[in-house]
Amino acid sequence: MTAITRFGAGRRGAWAALLAGVSVLGVLEVGVLHLVVGAYAPPLAALAVDLVFGIPTAALLVAMASPLWSSHRLDRERLRLRFGWLAGIDIPLRVIRDTATYHPTARQPAQTGLDFDADSATLLLVRSSASALVHIDLTEEVPARTQGWRRVVARAIIVSVDDADAFRAAVDRARSD
Repeated sequence: MTAITRFGAGRRGAWAALLAGVSVLGVLEVGVLHLVVGAYAPPLAALAVDLVFGIPTAALLVAMASPLWSSHRLDRERLRLRFGWLAGIDIPLRVIRDTATYHPTARQPAQTGLDFDADSATLLLVRSSASALVHIDLTEEVPARTQGWRRVVARAIIVSVDDADAFRAAVDRARSD
């Protein structure tokens, strides 16, 4: 059995604030809909509307909260990057060309969240742009999942981590073994 090393996915504050805003809007939407439909529709219809809108809203909020407890994993064969249930990529160590600390520029700032740039095939997994960021360059395309279920192929990844130097050193050690 191979040892698995876990790495934090960076600070939680920005994602938690985004989640709080979406939660407030979701709860308000479902609450107002409950009150309006409950005032004008029969009880069974009101219950149906509550279920039809309440369950998907709750599922969305849980999925959006999942990056708060996600982490990255490294073993002897691959680097597994996760953004909760919303995104993930399993990178074989043999296809990692290089890792570097990423410093965003004013023209290309790092933003909290998920993104995929089709022109450069770069996958962005950033829980907080205030966290340390690492750019991982690959020698070949690797399949990834983003935005829940969208399938893409990435040639580079920008990912937030707790400690960029420790993350890079561990990946380099694993690649050389």
